[in-house]
Amino acid sequence: VPNFVQLKRSDPAKVLPGYDYDVTDERVLAHRLSARNGRIALPEGLTYRLLVLPERPSISVEALRAVRKLVSEGAAVLGGKPLHATGLGGDDEVRAVAAEVWGGCGRNGVRQRRFGKGAVYCGQTTREVLAALKVAPDFEGAGLDYIHLQTTEADVYFIRNTRPEPVS
Repeated sequence: VPNFVQLKRSDPAKVLPGYDYDVTDERVLAHRLSARNGRIALPEGLTYRLLVLPERPSISVEALRAVRKLVSEGAAVLGGKPLHATGLGGDDEVRAVAAEVWGGCGRNGVRQRRFGKGAVYCGQTTREVLAALKVAPDFEGAGLDYIHLQTTEADVYFIRNTRPEPVS
């Protein structure tokens, strides 16, 4: 529903074209994601190179705890340092965890901070961080949308033409 998860054409990650992404919620973030070999992983085997947080100053305590765990285990996360908790209470814990994970990221030109085995990035675009992580664009084509999955044997693309005329 657009009120909860933005439509892809609005590009909430500000990374299109060339890259694809999934959107998640707090439940998946807190209970299903882990970090393995520098990637963010789901139990089914899907992996991601970067978690991009929404551009807002608040976060739930549960989500922030999950972010801290992912970064300490080796994940890369892009987002500004949270300032306060969503909902009632939790501001003190949010400020403490954010100080622990982000440190001075975002101040005095600092745009990256190592924490545990991973890193947080701030004050950069998603494309800049992906370039720093050496993640090249995957697919580009005007008016084309796609999904790319990798199996152990093949790369599988589903390509959809969003325009009324055929393309080659």
